[in-house]
Amino acid sequence: MLRRIIYALIPAVISLFLFASCSKDDMPGTEPEQTISPQKIRFNMAYATPDNGAIGTRVAVSTDGHYTNTWQEGDVVGVMIIDDKRGYSNINRNLAQNMPMTYKGGRWEYELPDTCTYYPKDGTLSFIAYFPYMVELFNFSYIDISLTSLEDSKYMHLLYAKTTGVPNTSEPVTLEFSPLQACIELSVKGVNDQIIAELHGCDIDFRFYVETGEVKGNDRIKSMKLPRLEQPGDADYATRYTYRAFLYPQTIAAGTELFLFKDAGGKQWTYRTTEEIKLEAGQVKPFEITLKPK
Repeated sequence: MLRRIIYALIPAVISLFLFASCSKDDMPGTEPEQTISPQKIRFNMAYATPDNGAIGTRVAVSTDGHYTNTWQEGDVVGVMIIDDKRGYSNINRNLAQNMPMTYKGGRWEYELPDTCTYYPKDGTLSFIAYFPYMVELFNFSYIDISLTSLEDSKYMHLLYAKTTGVPNTSEPVTLEFSPLQACIELSVKGVNDQIIAELHGCDIDFRFYVETGEVKGNDRIKSMKLPRLEQPGDADYATRYTYRAFLYPQTIAAGTELFLFKDAGGKQWTYRTTEEIKLEAGQVKPFEITLKPK
């Protein structure tokens, strides 16, 4: 299912509440020879929810060129909790390694590993969170993502948050998610539901590094079929034709054949850029194209 995107309404924010744990030296009246076990890290998640009246369909109009994301039922976020003295590890040596947290029934559900323990005098912690959840990141520090090979849109919108140097405290640790990709939004007039829209001339595949949140392209220009946002049953299904793609930040040269349209009869239309286009993370580049003026 294509995700709802809203613009300048709410930030996608998760607050992690890290509660104080105790070491031997923190326990008043503790005898020197007594051993105090480390406490498990415990945290809750506060979540942002959309104003139900603010979203009419899956398509929203950008007024400032930016977009934010809202959480939906079944969304899964991956979380890493890192002991700063040891540093990040991609081989299951973090306090929490790629722990899934699922948004369900208005709450975040998770199961903290038994090994996730921490002494307050051990130093500081860092938190990494990303969306959507990728099981491969349990043992690897990066993943190669090919949008052309996906059967659904689960990787179409990549979000990332990181907070470092967090002392042991009962104060909330806020992780504010930022999009790592740019959005191309295409609105087409003069078409019907038999039209196929394709994106050309872009570097579509990329590598995502979970420790840094960096995305790097593979320098291979490819094409992909663009998914339509309006779906059967939507009130505007027969009147609006909107397509969207999320790409890693890049520059598209002037004169690039960016879109190709095909109808059921074999007729084709192309659209070429007239100027250089810079795609930036978190920003929307809108295109409005009329194929058959009425």
